Amino acid sequence: MLVGAVLWTTMVAAPPAEAAPPAPSLVPTSSLADRYVPLTPARLMDTRTIGVTVDHQDEAGGPLGAGTVHELTVLDRGGVPASGVAAVALQLTSTGATQRTWITAYPHGDSVPGTSNLNPEPFQVRSNLVIVPVGADGKVDLRNALGSVHLIVDVQGWVPTADAFTPVTPTRLLDTRATSALTAGATVDVEIGGVAGVPASGVGAVVIN
Repeated sequence: MLVGAVLWTTMVAAPPAEAAPPAPSLVPTSSLADRYVPLTPARLMDTRTIGVTVDHQDEAGGPLGAGTVHELTVLDRGGVPASGVAAVALQLTSTGATQRTWITAYPHGDSVPGTSNLNPEPFQVRSNLVIVPVGADGKVDLRNALGSVHLIVDVQGWVPTADAFTPVTPTRLLDTRATSALTAGATVDVEIGGVAGVPASGVGAVVIN
């Protein structure tokens, strides 16, 4: 489990109706548009030879090799504004991996964090939705660790620049490989408040991977 951002918002539980409804929904007191703007999914990157993107940038460039970092421009593409964007929601999909590896997505200009956002495997197509803060020049960086792999990136939405969203350095909070795997039906409590840059109070939600 990785923590990558903090959402500052006050959440109020809606009271249940008398007829015992499902779990009550949460009603935010601030505008949803202050926190997340959904988009019609648009392809920003496709390294396959058949790859086509929304504006023909970052297409058919060939697989990412070991240690390769691809600088992906996300601002002013696929419905994302040219400014006022704190982070973007990206669907990462891998295919054609030559060996087990991992993809790390992070703001352009930052150091590579010691975390992963997607874990490709040979002979498998894998996908994961991530929220990545936008770095210098309106870009995010995508790094492949080992072997080579094709990567497909679709933008799903964006987070406006506002006090409601505070990116933090991705930090690993849980890794059961060091202890034991969770059995069927098991749960685990993970301490988040006051850890890895997340304040101990005043936090409505966190972005984890």
